[in-house]
Amino acid sequence: MKAQGTSQAVKVIGFIFLGIYFLFAFFPIYWTINSSFKTLEEVLRFKPTFYPHKFTLTAFKAVLNHNVVVKSLLDSIIISIASTALSVALGSLAGYSFARWPRHAGGENLSFWILSIRMFPAVSIILPIFFIFNIFGLLDSYFTLIFRREDGMWKVVADICTPIEKSVRDTD
Repeated sequence: MKAQGTSQAVKVIGFIFLGIYFLFAFFPIYWTINSSFKTLEEVLRFKPTFYPHKFTLTAFKAVLNHNVVVKSLLDSIIISIASTALSVALGSLAGYSFARWPRHAGGENLSFWILSIRMFPAVSIILPIFFIFNIFGLLDSYFTLIFRREDGMWKVVADICTPIEKSVRDTD
């Protein structure tokens, strides 16, 4: 009987710590969202308020009226969509070839080689990549950013797709 009471106490203490952790983890997110709907005077007030007394969207209007912010947001959307699409396209094709023809596609050796390249520190190759892109005049272009964001993600997609392709092949 005593063990069950101790188990309940441990659960209660665990939930209390989980609640405290939840507050510490999500309070900055709440505060950021909350502050975005406040007036400037309310944000700068010495005594903070935990909810906006006067709900306003002026902060969003001020940010979205700057062309730099809108262009940066558009650039981020273009680069992330293109990088994701390229990763899925290359990774699914690589996953299919690894699953369908393991010996001809390099098998485990090629897969391990690609994985070991991913473990190589990115800082050590950034300078040669910078010089190569500079020679070809590709600095500050969409291609450069998409290439750098995607350069290893296709392997992750291939690792996800390979068992799926094998299971599909085995059911045929």
